[in-house]
Amino acid sequence: MIRAGGDRPADRWALLDGQLRLLWRAIGLAALTLLGFRLALLVHLGKVIGGAPRVDLWRAFVMGSRFDLKVAAILFGPLLFLLGMARVAAGPRAPAWVAAAPVAAALAGLAVCDALAFVNHFYYGFFRSPINPLIFGFTEDGAGTVIATVWRDYPVLRVAAGMAGLLWAQGWLLAGGLSRRPLGRALRTAAGLATLAAVPFLARGRTGTFPLRDFDLVVSSHRYVNDLVPSGPEALFVAWQQSDEGAISGDVGAGLRRLGFASPLEAAAVLGIRASSEAELLRALYPEVPPAPVRPARPPHVVVAVMESWSADLLSRQAPGNDLLGRLAPHLAHGLLFRHFMQADGGTDGTLEALLLSTPIRPLTYGQYGYRTYDTSVALPFAKAGYRTIFVTSGTGGWRHFDRVLPRQGFEEFHDEHDVEAAFPGSPRHTWGVHDGPMFEYAERLLREADRRGQPVFMVILTTSNHPPHQVPASYTPRPLDLAASGPVAVDPPLATAMLRTTQYACDALGGFLDRLEADGLAGRTLLAAFGDHNIRRLYEYPEGRDADRRYGIPLLLHLPPALLAGRTVDTGRYASPRDLFPTLAPFAIPGQHLFASGHDLLSPADRPRALAEFEQVLSAQGAVLGLEHPVFLGRAADGSLSPCEAGPCRAPLERLLAEERAYVALLDWNIRRQALAR
Repeated sequence: MIRAGGDRPADRWALLDGQLRLLWRAIGLAALTLLGFRLALLVHLGKVIGGAPRVDLWRAFVMGSRFDLKVAAILFGPLLFLLGMARVAAGPRAPAWVAAAPVAAALAGLAVCDALAFVNHFYYGFFRSPINPLIFGFTEDGAGTVIATVWRDYPVLRVAAGMAGLLWAQGWLLAGGLSRRPLGRALRTAAGLATLAAVPFLARGRTGTFPLRDFDLVVSSHRYVNDLVPSGPEALFVAWQQSDEGAISGDVGAGLRRLGFASPLEAAAVLGIRASSEAELLRALYPEVPPAPVRPARPPHVVVAVMESWSADLLSRQAPGNDLLGRLAPHLAHGLLFRHFMQADGGTDGTLEALLLSTPIRPLTYGQYGYRTYDTSVALPFAKAGYRTIFVTSGTGGWRHFDRVLPRQGFEEFHDEHDVEAAFPGSPRHTWGVHDGPMFEYAERLLREADRRGQPVFMVILTTSNHPPHQVPASYTPRPLDLAASGPVAVDPPLATAMLRTTQYACDALGGFLDRLEADGLAGRTLLAAFGDHNIRRLYEYPEGRDADRRYGIPLLLHLPPALLAGRTVDTGRYASPRDLFPTLAPFAIPGQHLFASGHDLLSPADRPRALAEFEQVLSAQGAVLGLEHPVFLGRAADGSLSPCEAGPCRAPLERLLAEERAYVALLDWNIRRQALAR
């Protein structure tokens, strides 16, 4: 049947065929263009990347192309589909702007890809990094200053000519073949169905639980190889996400005022710090590390293991027939186990930031502020003292972009799942990386090799196995577990059992690490601290404030050479938190260096010991203060239980602790802000 005016069904089918071709040509051209810029960056890196394994380069290009297709599918898929359908619906006699809209949109999308690819290329040349959150800081310098700098330092006219030539070539390729003869009915149906299925798949990037995400941008232990993966559009998107998550609002004094202080000197006075100027205050906040009463013959290795979801509440359920510790059990018996140790944050990243940077502002390292170096970093004085500073994780370095952030904080080496797999091919994997067992073996190898060269090591280890979906390697033989002995749980028995099993596996892997240190003769030259990043989630319910000890409680194990503790009585029942860890270890390792005064030495007597959980909750032998701004006071009974403390003698010591902790957090906030917001 032929419509009046020549508007035939065959014409509409031809239009539909053309729109399908336009969509796929746009996706293909964008992906090829971004691939070309990746090749150009590889050439630009030249000798710097020459030593990278070829298999890693192959992975970078494969993963990069997957991200390119993801970008192209998201950019062109919905837009060209809607415009294309409008074009088909309008028919052969559509208005000129409707007929031209799909091609114009495709060209605009390609122009955006081209521009971001050029920007990313030159940005890398200056910052030695793909586009990162620092790009959003340029607006603070004023548009005129930025434009003048770009005009002076970059070949703007040549780049503009190159962009114009590239876009012309893309337009020529885009239009070619759009007016070919229509496809047959079978091919047309197949092409339509394939497009409907393929474009969403490309936009997602993979099957499975998670789509392609920033974790997947890390494919190698070689930093420059990883730099090849993100294209300009993807790098800008990740940078925008980071910038939005890591924004610091307010001025330098915002945290001080929130907690009731007019100046940092006023907060310092509450803590007994007498200073007449901010410069004098800063000198007081970075005191010289005193020597330990007993010094090792040579600088010891310092290893800090941050154990995923390591819970004091759960480990207290260790019992015959309910073996939660595995090979770790004898090491707990011979080490110093602090059971009133409280988490620094409710998340792993917040705990790492609090531990390594002493920051109450979280997140700090996601956005542009993560590319600054903070003088509170605990790795810096170790590096200054000649230590080899290493961060090791069984997960991916792309998580929270710690592989890019931590090298700026004094860690000269970053090792992740890719290094472990390269050292131990076939290492068992789980959702978040390789399992903890081979990761601890890899860490022990690094330590042993450095020890042979006489190089002291400062190493931070992050585990990942004890995390949902709670899997253990198929080769692991679980030890006996008894769910009933673990008390009333808040999840289904199968999940609870899986959580107990991964806790046991993580503990056993840590115990195996300590076994190997002893077998290698390294235990006598190593200070090891292991603690939980946070309490285990979901397994138990803590509905009331009086459960604060259980809610925030994580274990701390100090495994120190016995000779260093000679004659010292250690109170392992005192309340403490991760801020106290490095003031405890540093006197043995880096006396004379300047370390941020984050806490107290756990091996020495303390005046009013307390724990600060999440920079909000204060717990001590006297009771607890929940919340620094709107505090709830809980007194502690002789049996250790907590109950409301409305008035009376129980309030006085808690109010003093509250005043001191408000001042402490206010000073930390000010100290981080002055660095993060500095121009």
